[in-house]
Parts: sequence; C-alpha cells; structure tokens
Amino acid sequence: MRFLLLLTVLICSSVQAQVCQTCGRVHGPKVQSSLIAADGYPVICRTDERAYQHALREAQILASQRRVYHPLGCAPGTSASGCGSSFDANRPNHCFYRSGRRLVARARVMGRDGRFYFSAHYR
Repeated sequence: MRFLLLLTVLICSSVQAQVCQTCGRVHGPKVQSSLIAADGYPVICRTDERAYQHALREAQILASQRRVYHPLGCAPGTSASGCGSSFDANRPNHCFYRSGRRLVARARVMGRDGRFYFSAHYR
C-alpha cells in the first residue's frame, strides 16, 4: 500500500499541468514548445508577432469549433496559410507542412476533444 501511495505521489508531482487558453481549464501535461518539428521550424513559431497573433486567434476558433478550415485566411504580410489538427502536440499537421515555404508564424491550441489545433502562416 505504501508503495502505491509513493508511486502515485511521484507520478503526480512529475506531471505539469497546462491551462487551456480557450476555456481556462487544466487539460493535461504541459507540452514543450521549444521542440523542432519535422519541417525544421519550432512547433510554435513567433518570427512575426502580428502573424502569430492572427494564427493564435485562428487556432482558438478551430479548437472551439472542433473542426479544421480557414476561418480567417492569411495573416497580413503572408502569402499562404495552413490549418490542421493532431493528437500529438509536437507533430503539426496542416496545409503546406514541409512544403519548403518560409514559416513566419505557427500557433497551437488544445481543444476540448484532446486534439491540438494548428494555424501556420508562410511568406
């Protein structure tokens, strides 16, 4: 019994919670945002702050509606955008992913359904 209690305490203390930006609730373990995705860019990219804020708003819309489409279009100063979702926070899945275009902003929001919704903008 002591072993189970100790094990439970160790597991709980090693998991960091993440507060959802959409609803303010705690959904799961904290996800590292400094990781590099397969396209060579950070999972969360903020090269252009204005484009990033646009991407973040778009990802929040996708997460709240639990569907993938292009509600806001391209961010100002960008020529292409990609939206998508994935169950893996560190593996973006969106249009133009690994296309060779220059990524200037990518945002990620966790939805109530456990999926991560991405919005990416390219020049």
